[in-house]
Amino acid sequence: MKLGEESFFDYEDKYELIERDEQKMDDLTFYYREKQVNDLRSKQCSAKTVVTYSEMLTDIERMSDHLLNIAQECNGSRISLKIDD
Repeated sequence: MKLGEESFFDYEDKYELIERDEQKMDDLTFYYREKQVNDLRSKQCSAKTVVTYSEMLTDIERMSDHLLNIAQECNGSRISLKIDD
């Protein structure tokens, strides 16, 4: 297969990889957000720290959502997704 030539399965595989990773990011975000709330309740961190951390998690999750949206568009129009596995 020459550079730039990709089969239908290449697109699907890469899209599924991105989709799976995006779900992992959602799961991790939920886990760490819950952990921060528990740490706040047990007074292991301050409310300011929790807010800052939560904002960072939201930004990271938003980036992964945007990447998934881009992958969906590329998958729908068969634009090449150049991703190292």
